[in-house]
Amino acid sequence: MKKLYFLFSLLSFLIVFAAIPAGYYDDAAGLSGTSLRQALHNIIDGHTEKTYDQVWDAFPTTDLRPIGTYGADYIWCMYTHQELYYDDDQQGNLTMDQYTTYNREHSWPKSWANETYPHYTDLYHLYPTQSNSNTNRSNLPYGEVETATYTTANGTQKGDARAGLGYVGTVFEPIDEYKGDLARTYFYMTTRYYTEDAGWDSSGMTVKCELRDWALDMLLDWHSNDPVSQKELDRIEAVYAIQENRNPFIDHPEYVDSIWNAASVSITAPAAQAASSIETDRFTANWTAVATATGYKLYVSEQADFASYISSYGPKDVGNNLSEVVSSLSSSRTYYYRVRSYKDGSESSNSNSVSVTTSTPASVGDGGIFFSEYIEGSSNNKALEIYNASGGVIDLSDVDVKLYSNGGTSPSSTATLSGSLANAEVYVLANGSANAAILSEADITSGVVNFNGNDAVELYYEDILIDIIGIVGSSATYAMDITLVRKPEVIKGNTTYTASEWTSYSIDETSYLGSHTVSEIPTAIFLHSFNAHYVLGSVSLQWSTASEIENAAFQIFRNNEFIASVEESGTTSVTKYYEYIDKLVEPGQTYTYLLNDIDYSGNIKSHDAMSVTLSTPGEGYQLLPEGSIGAAYPNPFNPTTILPISLKETAVVHITLHDVFGRKQMDIVNKQFSPGEYTLPINVSDLPSAVYFLHVYIGKNMHTQKIVLSK
Repeated sequence: MKKLYFLFSLLSFLIVFAAIPAGYYDDAAGLSGTSLRQALHNIIDGHTEKTYDQVWDAFPTTDLRPIGTYGADYIWCMYTHQELYYDDDQQGNLTMDQYTTYNREHSWPKSWANETYPHYTDLYHLYPTQSNSNTNRSNLPYGEVETATYTTANGTQKGDARAGLGYVGTVFEPIDEYKGDLARTYFYMTTRYYTEDAGWDSSGMTVKCELRDWALDMLLDWHSNDPVSQKELDRIEAVYAIQENRNPFIDHPEYVDSIWNAASVSITAPAAQAASSIETDRFTANWTAVATATGYKLYVSEQADFASYISSYGPKDVGNNLSEVVSSLSSSRTYYYRVRSYKDGSESSNSNSVSVTTSTPASVGDGGIFFSEYIEGSSNNKALEIYNASGGVIDLSDVDVKLYSNGGTSPSSTATLSGSLANAEVYVLANGSANAAILSEADITSGVVNFNGNDAVELYYEDILIDIIGIVGSSATYAMDITLVRKPEVIKGNTTYTASEWTSYSIDETSYLGSHTVSEIPTAIFLHSFNAHYVLGSVSLQWSTASEIENAAFQIFRNNEFIASVEESGTTSVTKYYEYIDKLVEPGQTYTYLLNDIDYSGNIKSHDAMSVTLSTPGEGYQLLPEGSIGAAYPNPFNPTTILPISLKETAVVHITLHDVFGRKQMDIVNKQFSPGEYTLPINVSDLPSAVYFLHVYIGKNMHTQKIVLSK
């Protein structure tokens, strides 16, 4: 027998604009951005937690449709508008008809929060929905559908996300009438569980309790286009009576803009710039200053859409620095970074994103790893040792060892390694039945270490042969009952087996296994730094060496093309500074510069790990929307130069002085100017003679000038 819940419906209908409890939001007064979000979290935190069974009992007051609209005791199913009766149509078990029953829909799916409490029973995101529609929604993100594969009676859809949404995959789209409801539900969830999401999982829409950028943009639109409804006003009072907390974004819809929209416009986003000092395991991220910012947050990801972040960079607060060294990375891998500025609890929108690919370890393809020891002892006492001389960390998943037995021309066994191998370290492969001395040094046991003295063994990196012991296709004995150790002067592999590269020891000699020594090969220089700056239509390259040995010249390459040579200093232990001006650059282009050095014997060393990339400004870079910047004069100068600035509108002018290595030496000015003509004096009497760079920020725009202090 159906029960009529007129009383519940009548109460819900009469609650039109119930008063917010006096003083409930006092602690949020006057705040915005992160500060407001934190304050609201503190206000609504610690609500009265219910059991999952008690959720059923809540729906008669929270989700019955009002009398005169749909009926007296129909559950309000936002996904279908189906006539579902509170008492009779609860889905007690999964065998019940999914089309005529309803269940408890976690609009923020329970799997995203790892089924943790109190999220699991928080009524502000729990809604009664037809069981079949709930099943179809599953844990899909909300979104906007391009082509529907499932549509309910009221027009709710499931299907592929529309182009341009920012998400690729299947999404679930409610009808417009409820998009604002669900947006404010999500704003509640990301605020209620702010800083309390350590045990949560992530999804295509969320990172723990944080909304991904595409989702936030979409929900802001939903919130704006579908204002707070009477349904929400009724529901908040019913939930408040049960949980004793409120949804701030129903009571105060303007809080949404104050936290997410207003925060993004109250402070300008920085401009992310090209990475510098790119090495095999690190790079330096750079960005422009925002005059009003008190700090910056750096986000680093391996995905262009920033779907996830590398450890500690989701984000990392880097204070008021304009660069950050990102380390502990993998070689030859592409990363992406972007930045936000912040002040007084407000946070900017995202900067542009910058991609950077870490360097490939030097000489890997030419034999930067090689066999350093071979043991063919009695019985199964067999081992191979691999040494890393590349100068960087080797990803061993790119390394294969192949065994050719009894003169065969096809591998009888292949081992693909795993893990990583640090520079100047060894990796040992052993026969699983070798003696204790060998096994104690082994990193892996493998069937590939089952050779005799006439079997060839090859070493491959990224499917390229880089070293060999023995001769493939030959069954002649070359190393039986013997231990071979690579001589110290050998620093790379050899694709032709050369006995003279090895020192021979007696059978079962294992004392050399587990370490290897190579002779130090002196390089012509120790390159300390290499930087590039755009100055008045040209690119100024500056570099320094900590020492040089028989150094003849530098070669300069731009986008992999040779452009110039610069004479070096021979042999010196004194720091030397160099500069080259590349005048053949065009506006609006990106250039990568690389140095080689050549010693007196003609040996060439490439410093690709320290290549630099920069983009030149477009035409008219000195003409800014706010005005224009002239050339500093006099230049060279001692100790004061004048910088002319013309402003067409009120703007904040921030000028800093940097040395050739990019280190800030002083702040010149940082204040707001009215429209007009200005000649700003720059006095650097406390600094030594050198080349410096002015970074001039006017509003969102930056201009760089080279100045020379000559005392």
